[in-house]
Amino acid sequence: MKIKELEERLFSSEENNILEYRSNFFRDRARLVHSAAFRRLQGKTQVLGLGESDFYRTQLTHSLEVASLSQSIAKSIADKIKHNKYKNFSATDYQNVEKLISVDDYEFLLEAIGLAHDIGHPPFGHGGERALHKKMKSHGGFEGNAQTIRILNKLAEYDNNHGLNPTVRLVLGVLKYPIKFSESLNEHNSIKPPKCIYDDDYQIIKEKLSQYFTTQDLEQFFETKPVKYKESVHKSFDCLIMELADDISYAVHDLEDGVALRLLREDMFDIDDLKNIFEKMPAELKEKVKDINCDAKKFINELCCSSNKKRKKCINTLIYLLINSIQIEINSNFQHHIFMYTPKLTNWGMIVKNYFFSRVKENIILSPEVQHLELKGEKIVEALFDILYANPETLLEIKDRKLLSSNPQMKERIICDYIAGMTDSYASKIYKRIFIPDNGSVFDRL
Repeated sequence: MKIKELEERLFSSEENNILEYRSNFFRDRARLVHSAAFRRLQGKTQVLGLGESDFYRTQLTHSLEVASLSQSIAKSIADKIKHNKYKNFSATDYQNVEKLISVDDYEFLLEAIGLAHDIGHPPFGHGGERALHKKMKSHGGFEGNAQTIRILNKLAEYDNNHGLNPTVRLVLGVLKYPIKFSESLNEHNSIKPPKCIYDDDYQIIKEKLSQYFTTQDLEQFFETKPVKYKESVHKSFDCLIMELADDISYAVHDLEDGVALRLLREDMFDIDDLKNIFEKMPAELKEKVKDINCDAKKFINELCCSSNKKRKKCINTLIYLLINSIQIEINSNFQHHIFMYTPKLTNWGMIVKNYFFSRVKENIILSPEVQHLELKGEKIVEALFDILYANPETLLEIKDRKLLSSNPQMKERIICDYIAGMTDSYASKIYKRIFIPDNGSVFDRL
């Protein structure tokens, strides 16, 4: 099974300078760290609105934490392989997964995937995403992960035609939803952006991947399932690690923000439910976290107390429990190892994650305060799109005007790319400059 080939660049080979000492995965990471799209994450909303506190997460710090958690998950997998901890594995399975994670600079690949996974998110979080989806529904669509793929493969500044010219494995690592927009959209998801990639990116990626995988593997990888609407089914090994890290971050790090800012209080947790969950903790985990002793009341008390050291200890314990509740299932329908092995939380791990994330969702994400900010962001993005669409020759940046003049058929996509790249504060500044009469001056730098 050719794992090494997946370190190649997706679009074009690059002649390595004789002084080049870095691996392709190391260079993936370096290109991301130095990219404008990554830097802009410091000004984009994670859950709570920016500017109201200097403590909680932004999209940038969230991405750094996802990168770190991904590496921790890989270390845990490596340790379990070393000590033969996967009961469903044969000797061949151990060797196959070992090949996946023992490539040169694998930790840098996982870091790059974590850093890249949200670079396509627009300003104002899901509010901005909904607004751009509404405007782009008849023009190829908009979705945060799809925009991430577009930035990596086209828009980023490293290569004139191919963005960061990422490695095959990096693209697979951020490809969460291998289904094209036109296939995923119907009346059931007309308001909420469908989880997808744009049609033109879909065709290009599928064609490029055909050089590395069998027709059977590719057809299955791009397989969809009909629910209310079509959804993708499969992800690569690396993508699943990143997605687990992302889920843990949402459940645990956003929990920490909520508790520290007093948005989550002790009385918002069902102690009896948590006690029942802790009592069912697998024996091997109980041995490692003896300080919990299934004492749910004490755990929540320390999580919500004023001591940041006690709170951090609880957060670290939860992260340990979740990372060590990851198993690897085997899908023998695939031939290539990168699709065959699927890291997932155990049933108990899912229960723990859902218990804490449900508190975050109910008391923070769905709170009127956060929803008001999200709706405000949605309205700002809609208004910006409409005014830019009506006046592109005067309101777009000069480079985008030039792009529009040579590609008039791309008008909607050019405006969408421009807005999606804005930070929250930049979008607000442009909105005020245009719509509020006494705001803005010709001497203000944009």
